[in-house]
Amino acid sequence: MIVAIDPGPTGSAIVVLAKEQIRSSWFGSNTQALEILSLWVPAYSPRFAAIEWYESFGMRVGSEVFDTVYWIGRFDQEFGPLLRIGRKELKIHLCGTSAANDADVRAALIARYGGKKTAIGNKKEPGPLYGIKGHLWSALAVAVTANDKENT
Repeated sequence: MIVAIDPGPTGSAIVVLAKEQIRSSWFGSNTQALEILSLWVPAYSPRFAAIEWYESFGMRVGSEVFDTVYWIGRFDQEFGPLLRIGRKELKIHLCGTSAANDADVRAALIARYGGKKTAIGNKKEPGPLYGIKGHLWSALAVAVTANDKENT
């Protein structure tokens, strides 16, 4: 069982993964994320928690990056130490290249779960990734990468 977080400056996504199956997923404000994690971490007793880590690419950054890093610290303080998964590591692991974009990461996850029809499905016959959207894709990518990293 793994809890994975995709942090943001004001909101974060959380996915709980167990044996490649999504047990829970959630997106909301960072304050609410602290509350959700305070319930889910004891309830799920994960082996560890992982978080997408910011990496420097030598470019100027704005306040959103610093706000996100602040929240990474808050999550680590409350539930750490968190396994840090950098975006570059995640893209190389799932897509085989650091040049991958968010759509490539999403496509790699869908392929891993059996293709669009099987992975996502529809309302009548939902697949394991049905309902995953927005930042939850990044949290799932963190969870899958962390799970693979810890199992090798």
